[in-house]
Amino acid sequence: MNTNENKNLTLLEQLNRVEASPFLFTRIKQKIAESYPTTYSYKSLRAIGAICFVLLLLNAITTYTALKSNRNENLAEQYHILSQNSIYHE
Repeated sequence: MNTNENKNLTLLEQLNRVEASPFLFTRIKQKIAESYPTTYSYKSLRAIGAICFVLLLLNAITTYTALKSNRNENLAEQYHILSQNSIYHE
């Protein structure tokens, strides 16, 4: 080892360990609790519910109309897929 490394090691050995305040963790938890609301207002819950209801209603209407209009077609014909295995016959 050279002298610079020895000097650095002795300086590091002289450092004292720093202890955190016993209430530090409690204060951090309190700040987190204050910054994020844990409850939602009635107005925001109603808005979220209304959006979910509208999306569910649109999904049901779309599914119903698709099934009603394509009742006579099979799934392969809807997606323009060959329903027979004619590709394998010569």
